[in-house]
Amino acid sequence: MKNVVVISLAMFLVPFTGCLDELTEPTKTELTDKEVTLLDGDYFRLGPAVGYEQFEWNFTHIPTEGESSNFSWNVFFMNTSNFQLFEDGELNAEYFVNGSWISVDGNVTKGPFSVDSNDGYYLVVENSRGNENGDTLRFRIQFYGWK
Repeated sequence: MKNVVVISLAMFLVPFTGCLDELTEPTKTELTDKEVTLLDGDYFRLGPAVGYEQFEWNFTHIPTEGESSNFSWNVFFMNTSNFQLFEDGELNAEYFVNGSWISVDGNVTKGPFSVDSNDGYYLVVENSRGNENGDTLRFRIQFYGWK
């Protein structure tokens, strides 16, 4: 009789344990979903996003009329201290390579990738300086974090 009770209890608790795991998994949060237009040499930033364990971003290029075919831009993912270096014009800033994409020329999805949740992070889209035609960059950016 004891075996029947133990087996019955195990049959009930094993699926229930799986439900508890789902309750403790990180939750995906949409941090932004917007369309942006950047002039040549300009940049757009999102952040600081603090307290997230993982990030993901989706970049969708929206071509503009008269845009040259030799056109690229950068998407940088960096922590707070490196963002300050970037803003100060320090071109040698150590960008967080796992979430960055340099010389983009189309649509890109990056992530999810893990980070230290104690730091703040920025997602920066830079309309690369020096594009020969001074192209305007139009795009949709979606940025997600998991806590």
